[in-house]
Amino acid sequence: EVDGVATPVRRSYAHTDPGKRLLTVGSHGNVELAVNRGRGDDAFGVSAGDEVTVVW
Repeated sequence: EVDGVATPVRRSYAHTDPGKRLLTVGSHGNVELAVNRGRGDDAFGVSAGDEVTVVW
C-alpha cells in the first residue's frame, strides 16, 4: 500500500499495464511511485520531497 491505496511492486514499468500505478526501485536505488505511460505525481498526489508511507 502507498498512503492506503494498494499499489503493486514491479520490477519495471514494462511489468505494468499502461495507465496503471506501480512502485519500483529505479537505477539509482530510489523508490519510485510511478504510472506506466503516465504521471506519478498526479496519480499519487505527491511532489518530489514529499513524505509518503509505504506498507509492505
